[in-house]
Formats: sequence, C-alpha cells, structure tokens
Amino acid sequence: MDYINKSPHKNRAINTKSIREKVFVAIALLILSFAVGRQFLIESSSESNKIEQQNIGDNIPVFIAPELPSEEFVYPEILSGANDIAELPQYHVPEDKEHRLRCGSFLQRVRAQKLVDKIKQTSSMNIIVSGKWFVVTSAWLNDKRAAQNLSNKVKKVTGIYTCKIHSEK
Repeated sequence: MDYINKSPHKNRAINTKSIREKVFVAIALLILSFAVGRQFLIESSSESNKIEQQNIGDNIPVFIAPELPSEEFVYPEILSGANDIAELPQYHVPEDKEHRLRCGSFLQRVRAQKLVDKIKQTSSMNIIVSGKWFVVTSAWLNDKRAAQNLSNKVKKVTGIYTCKIHSEK
C-alpha cells in the first residue's frame, strides 16, 4: 500500500498457487488429526474393557484398584533414637568497623564548603583538613548498611554521586 497516496499497489498480483497449497496443507492436517483422534479413542476404549470388574448386589460394577506397596521407610526409626544435638564448631564473628562517607576532596576550602552546604539538607557533613586538602566527610557510622543508606539518600536528594564508603582501619 502506498502510504502517501493511500492507494494499493496495482502491479501486485495475487499468487493463487500459494493459496491453493496452503488450503491443501490445512485440509490434510485436519484429516490427519481426525484419524489420530479416532485411533486414540479406539485404543482407550479397548483398555477400559480390560479392567477387572466385580458385580455386587444390583449389578453395580466396582473397579478393583491394585494393592498399595508397603512402606519401607526407615526414617522414623532413625529419628526416634536421635535425641543428641550436634555440636556446631565455634566461629568468630568480626566486629563491625565504623564507616564514613567521603564525598570529595578540594584544594580550596570554599569549594568544600559549597559541597557541604549542598549536602546539609540530607545529613551533616564535616570538612577535615588532610595536609593541603579539604576533605568532605560524614560522621562515623556504626555499620556499612547505615553508610550505604546515607549514600543512597545523598544520591537521591542532592544528585551527588561521588560519595564513597570508607571503613576505619
């Protein structure tokens, strides 16, 4: 179809040979599916006739199910004598280190103060002098999860993505 002029192409002929082939294949598949379904019905009805039947009283057919296999579980026997508690090896849980966020290092105190002012709306930040550098850091936090939460909060509210978590050495 010509989308600009909204008219169909005139030079395209309908391929009737491919349509005939498709119809022939569809009819063949339909006949084949009927034949397979009929064969399945014949086989399933012959199998149902093989089931044993017993007539009781008023000629009501009763189907006899095969016997259930006997249980051969030994777990209850094993578990009944297992009153002992297994001793677990002792392991040392390391104490949590304190963590802090470091959001930037500047040579000029004015730039460090601008960053602190921008972050102050979410949390308190400090400027630490390290040699000639002014480092913008947070207070010490008890665990890494709290530091990560603070980092996510700073990213979300202020849009500052430069904060890194540093642990106490």
